[in-house]
Amino acid sequence: MIKELIDDIPTIFNTQNAIHTFKACIAITLALGISMSLDLDKPMWAMIAALFLQTRPETGFIIEKALVLICGSIIGVGVGFLIVNFFLPYPVLALLALCLFIAVTMFFSANMSHPNFMYALAIANTTCNIVVFYAIADPTSTTSESVFHTGYSRVTEMAIGSLCSCFVNYYILPFKVEKTLKNHATQGFDLTIAYIKEMFSTQDFSNNKKYNLKVENILNNLVTLDNDLSAAKYENIAKTNYAAFSNKVVELIQSVHFLRKNLAKKR
Repeated sequence: MIKELIDDIPTIFNTQNAIHTFKACIAITLALGISMSLDLDKPMWAMIAALFLQTRPETGFIIEKALVLICGSIIGVGVGFLIVNFFLPYPVLALLALCLFIAVTMFFSANMSHPNFMYALAIANTTCNIVVFYAIADPTSTTSESVFHTGYSRVTEMAIGSLCSCFVNYYILPFKVEKTLKNHATQGFDLTIAYIKEMFSTQDFSNNKKYNLKVENILNNLVTLDNDLSAAKYENIAKTNYAAFSNKVVELIQSVHFLRKNLAKKR
């Protein structure tokens, strides 16, 4: 285990990670300073928002995640306000309504492959939980104004953290998503070529599990590429070439698959 940690040191401690860490520190400090200067309730939320946006340091992803974070927070506040408004005198019904909202968002989340949109639903859940639990914890002193204040604070601080992270990553040593897209495309191309070479050199055409696993790896790579293309519009990157590449790879895999089936039948 120690040997593995030593081998991973160049991967962990490198210039790129140092730059991302430096930018994260600036974004968090900036978010904290602005939140405290505005005398907001919980500057911690702004810091958390700025920190979570650093998980994908590419500029396009940070802008996209900032937008979905703010939208998710607004949705969560809106739903939480409705639940409290209708069911504050009935805590059990409020909790049931909250559980229903969580179930609905989890249903949609389970059918999504894009991590940022899943993140938006998770933020909506968390925000709704905060609004509802803050209200039913002390129903006698809860008013529409206090609920609005809680939701307003949450959205404001999340927005401040998001904007700070976007500002820092857009103007200070930006890391473009185009490089990530090119890496995905190169990896997909290499996997496809390796699969085709093996298909034309092998004598065993009956090992479906082995070949299906290779095809699955290629398709997973294309799904990742397609998901990451959603951030391309924030950096004015044309998606056409990447989409055409994915379609051609799928067509090529299909052709090789039919060829393998025909050769297996002849044998």
